[in-house]
Parts: sequence; C-alpha cells; structure tokens
Amino acid sequence: MILSELGVERSNKAVWQWVHRLADSVPDPPEAQPKRVAVDKTAVKINGEWS
Repeated sequence: MILSELGVERSNKAVWQWVHRLADSVPDPPEAQPKRVAVDKTAVKINGEWS
C-alpha cells in the first residue's frame, strides 16, 4: 500500500472505513467538462523522438 511507503502504519480495514466515512460526509464531486474527449493519431517530434 502506498501509505506504508510513506511511513503511515494503518490496516486496510481502517483505510476502507475512513474512505467510506469521508465519502458519506461530502456531496457528490463535480464532474469534468467536457464529458467527451476526442483523440486522434497526431504525433509530435520532441528532441528527435516521436511521441
């Protein structure tokens, strides 16, 4: 778990309970706009390498 790598010692159950308690206490998160994203096959050359 990422928390243990940061030196935080908590059980999976404790984290699960915290997440669900927090989720119940805040309103629904805002949604990203726009809801659709278009992707094409455009490539750019950066430092001689195509990305």
